[in-house]
Parts: sequence; C-alpha cells; structure tokens
Amino acid sequence: NTRGMIPLLGQGLFTSEGELWRRQRRLASPPLQPKRIEAYAEAMVEISERIMAEFSDGEIRDLHKDMMGVTLEITGRCLLGFDTRADAERVRHALHDVLDYFTARFTTLQALLPASFPTPALRRFQRARRDLEEIVYRMIDNCRKDGNASDHLLARLLNARTENGECMSDAQARDEAITILLAGHETTALSLTYAFYLLATHPECEARVREEVAQLGDELPRASDIARLPYLDAVVRETLRVYPPVWAIGREVTTAFELGGYPIPAGSQVMTSAYAVHRNPEVFPEPERFLPERWLDGQLTG
Repeated sequence: NTRGMIPLLGQGLFTSEGELWRRQRRLASPPLQPKRIEAYAEAMVEISERIMAEFSDGEIRDLHKDMMGVTLEITGRCLLGFDTRADAERVRHALHDVLDYFTARFTTLQALLPASFPTPALRRFQRARRDLEEIVYRMIDNCRKDGNASDHLLARLLNARTENGECMSDAQARDEAITILLAGHETTALSLTYAFYLLATHPECEARVREEVAQLGDELPRASDIARLPYLDAVVRETLRVYPPVWAIGREVTTAFELGGYPIPAGSQVMTSAYAVHRNPEVFPEPERFLPERWLDGQLTG
C-alpha cells in the first residue's frame, strides 16, 4: 500500500500519481541516466574499500548492519551531497525507527489501528521523521547556496528544469530526497546481504566470482569494468530473483474490472508478489536453485 508511506515520503516519485508524477518524472529523468550514475563509481569504490578494510579474518560480524553502513554513506555522499559520518548515528536511528514503524503497520495487528492512534511507535516515528527532515532541509539549503557547484543527485534535481522552465520546490525536493535515502539505502543493503549469503552457501559460485574479479588486477575497479564482469552481473541478477528486496508491489485500482471471475472494485489495493513471480517454473526452470548461469549467454534478460 503505497499510500501508507505518504506520511514519510510525501508526494515523491514512489507515492505520487497522475500529472504530478509525470512532472516529477520529467525533472528526475536526466540526473538518473546511467552515465550520470557512473560518475559516482569512484566514490562508491572508495567508501566500500575503507569500510571493508575494517574487517578482520575470523571475526563474527553482523553483515546486514555493515552493509547498511556502506549503503548509507554512499547514498549520503553520492546522491544527497552530505557525509553521513557527521550525522551517522542520528540518521541510522531515525531510519531504524521509521522502518520498524512501517513494518509493524503493514505486517502486524497495528494495521487495524487508525494511523493517528498515539502509540509509542507512532511517537518514535514522528520524532524520526523530524530528524530526517531537519537533515534533508539543511542539505537542500546548502544546495541552493552552492548553485551549480555541486554534482550529486540532489543538486541535479534542484537544478533541473522542465521544458516549461519549472523546477522543484523545497517541499518536493524533500519528498524525493527522503525517498532516495530510504529506497537507495535499505533495499540495496538487503540485496548485498543476500548476495554474500548466497555466495557463502554456494562456494563454486564464490570461486568463480573471485576468479573473474582477479582479472581486473590490483587497480581499483571503475564503472567501465562492469562490462568485464558478466558472471558477477549474473550473480546480482540471480540474487534479486531469489530474494527480491521489495518482495511485493501494491497498486490502487482506478477503474473497476474483473480478473479470473473476481470483481475488483475501484479503490482496491492490488498486490503483486515479485517473490512468487520469480519462482514461476515456466520462466525460471528449477526456480528454487541459485543458478547465476541462467542469466548468461542470452538465456534470460532483465
């Protein structure tokens, strides 16, 4: 239910509809082109190298927490233009409270309560939202002052113009920034965690990834090196198939229709399970198996 996310995400790309969505999409499209994203590769590699260098052989670590730290810093610096190390604990706690709140709202009996019912979880969520908004509005203000000097995604969104010369307001930029922070941070960390788990439980796949990466030599990887890593690319795709970080997607029905003999009235929420679709044996033979090879040699695309 995307409407349920509006208290946090406002009218960003994830929650907006109709003409507002189309306008925001036109503004966001140029900064999100692949060539633009590739420009952030150097910072992504530097952050990952520094954080992973803190790992020691033989120690036990909470990998998901580590991946959340990696993606939070990358999202902050590359996409939103701030160094999350300065606000690390504040941002981390805020995101933790936000995710806990929505998990409970969507998956427990709390869904039966009115959204405004004053639970302790709601108070923690409201406090977390204020913290995130304070940080985001500070970033927006810095971007406005810097003008065209900044090159991160938020700055490009603020400087973007439609064909009619329209630009984003601060409120719209706030909605997109929090959407980027939440979606680009938590889902990516989940995917990385699942990828490491699957490689750890499939040593033959891990060995092949190591062999392929070793061909890059001692130089740090660049965006252009992705083309030289087809098996690693297949591992990422297969990870997203087996464990999609967004396992279900909701849409609101605008016009009543019938599906399989069942009437679907306007205003209904229809959920599509990516987890189930990815296990369709007609599309993915042996769907429960982790087989990165299925993405090679043109067997599958996506």
